[in-house]
Amino acid sequence: MDHVYMLDFRIEEIPCQLITISPDYRAQIEAPYYRHQHQYFELHYVYEGECELDIGDRIHEMHKDEICLIAPGIYHSVKSQPDTAGRLCIGFEVPRPSLEYKNREAVMLLETLNSLDVFRGEAGDTSQILRRIQEASGKSIHKLVVREELRALSEILVLELSQKINRKLLTDPSGDPELERICRNYKIGEFFNNSFYLRDGDEILAAELGVSRRQLNRILNEQYGMNYREKMNEVRLEISTDLLKSTQKSIGEISELMGYSCTANFCSFVKKMAGKTPLEIRKESKRQTVKESNTYRSV
Repeated sequence: MDHVYMLDFRIEEIPCQLITISPDYRAQIEAPYYRHQHQYFELHYVYEGECELDIGDRIHEMHKDEICLIAPGIYHSVKSQPDTAGRLCIGFEVPRPSLEYKNREAVMLLETLNSLDVFRGEAGDTSQILRRIQEASGKSIHKLVVREELRALSEILVLELSQKINRKLLTDPSGDPELERICRNYKIGEFFNNSFYLRDGDEILAAELGVSRRQLNRILNEQYGMNYREKMNEVRLEISTDLLKSTQKSIGEISELMGYSCTANFCSFVKKMAGKTPLEIRKESKRQTVKESNTYRSV
């Protein structure tokens, strides 16, 4: 039986939600289980026996102590599940990566979770967290201690899943076209996150991916709808704007961080991209902060 929770939890500033827990699917194997999809992530954990999941256009043979994470919008069904198999199913929601989130580690977590349609692997130490969630699901959600326990366990689970996916992306993906695509996109995202100050970085990124600059721009257009220069300018502007609004760094210091040897060129870049100079952005942010502070005091 599904236990519906709609229990909010957070990872840093990111709002997440525990949607459902189905602690033991063995009680449901005789019920119709049609091909379907959800608008949230669904994690399957086989804690006993084995089963087959039909996900997308592939059959996944799941064995004891294996997990399978299915992304939102991916159609799936249970192909087969013997009476001896036991499967825990957890539905949870995390948002898509967004520029509104300022914690870079948290944003990278979102990018990792949203980087693939299906992840399958050994549960490992995560099985302990899954067993505790399974146990907690049998308690009354109306009790504060149970709700807080599930919040904490859900947060740890999402973090551990992200780490597992990261480790898989960093291993050799050769032989699996889907994993190769995921690994490539992951490398591209990491490059933009960490190399925004580079000039002629497209040559470096193309070399890392083993493609030509023309092929690189075609890949980036598929992934972001932009070529290399457009995407890099977007990243630089977002980071620059955040630094102008949230730090005391001088415009010259920020210009240097962005890889500009001339502050005037940096100011021209920001003016062209944002329609405002760096100084105007900073002053506007300060005025907004003062306005919000005065509003808060008057309430």
